[in-house]
Amino acid sequence: MKLAVVITHADYEPWRSIFTNGQVQTWVSEMSETVILAQGVKLPNWIRKADSKLWGLRWKKSTGPLIVILEIWLLRILNRFEPMAKKESIAPKIEKWEFRMPDSDFLMSKKIEAVFRAAREEEFDFLVLTTSSSYINVRALKSELHTMPTTGFAGGRVLSQNRHTFLSGSFRVFSKDVVTKISESYKERNFRMVEDMSLGNLLSQLKIPLVGISSLDIESINQLFAMDKEVILGHSHFRVKSGKLTSRNDVSLMIEIHEIVKRKK
Repeated sequence: MKLAVVITHADYEPWRSIFTNGQVQTWVSEMSETVILAQGVKLPNWIRKADSKLWGLRWKKSTGPLIVILEIWLLRILNRFEPMAKKESIAPKIEKWEFRMPDSDFLMSKKIEAVFRAAREEEFDFLVLTTSSSYINVRALKSELHTMPTTGFAGGRVLSQNRHTFLSGSFRVFSKDVVTKISESYKERNFRMVEDMSLGNLLSQLKIPLVGISSLDIESINQLFAMDKEVILGHSHFRVKSGKLTSRNDVSLMIEIHEIVKRKK
């Protein structure tokens, strides 16, 4: 079985440090396949701050509808735009795909669209899409995927919200044929929905069922240490989103999870 693992990334702090000091030093080092870092073009600091501040208003009752209208308008204008990827090796077993587009919160779905298009050129049985705040238990994931069909498959961390069922952007896995179907249909997604929910809606339209793959939230060292080690070893994905944006604890959590996983070998 061959995996194509893509970390959807933005070259901003704290994500840069989490990737370098957390992911690269732990589960990425365990991969036999090349891990791909997918990002857009870094914005100047002042534009990035404005972008994040505006995006944050999307989740407030008073300003949310206006921000959604702005996002829909922007995505419709750019719907025909297909950013190409500059692909380069940046370290042993690590490749970077830099898409020729601004790395903006408002354009996350355009970046995901570009990832699916670029991934079609790769050879793999399963495409794994994850994020900078995730730890992948490589052995457990491959073990679970060995029991899954290699066609017609869409799985990962299944969520339900507002009567919609979808795969969390933190952990999604697709067979090669489903990647092709998504790429061919992605421009038809519902622009009113956030990226992962709109993809879930598209998969529903394509009549592709969602399959749960084991995933856990780990928010603190104390929570991790209180857990049964066999439970940890049996999970394929860990979302370690810990602390405020300016003081994240993701790296420490990844290192501790990795120590537990390594001791089992």
